[in-house]
Amino acid sequence: RFRSAKGYLQLAKIFQLAGEYPSIRSLYKTVRVRSDPPSMRTFRRVVHASYLLKYCASVGCHGSEQVKTLPLRRRKSSSDATVYTNYYLLDSYPSKGKHELIDRRNPRDSLLIQYGLPRVDAIEPHPDVENWRPRLQPRRDPRVQNIVRWVGMLQARRPKYDEYGFPAL
Repeated sequence: RFRSAKGYLQLAKIFQLAGEYPSIRSLYKTVRVRSDPPSMRTFRRVVHASYLLKYCASVGCHGSEQVKTLPLRRRKSSSDATVYTNYYLLDSYPSKGKHELIDRRNPRDSLLIQYGLPRVDAIEPHPDVENWRPRLQPRRDPRVQNIVRWVGMLQARRPKYDEYGFPAL
């Protein structure tokens, strides 16, 4: 049954069993991911490459090594490790306000968008920090529409991650 199951179900079972049987982790190196799911392809191309790296993860912002709040990765910017780490950081970042960085219920309210808007147009504006300036326009900005479309591709409920960063089953 295990061998005939879909790959993602096999992987989920391996992760589940690894807590009880740590030696199963030796199988991790045999896992081959052939392609990203559609939502991660869109994140990589549309959100990460054309918005996150150019704006949020810039050296003067969250891409600086000195930053303590949401330190985004820039080295080897197109590598799987950087793309998936930055996605995980965004998705698991604990919001102190009403909205999440990735708001799955109301994608347009995602702080990823709101923090890029002029403060007067944002429902939850970016905190006041030196050198911050808006990069998005509140109306008809294709980057906003792309982020909204991408958030809509994600699972309706945010997964819970275990201590290793894997979705808990």
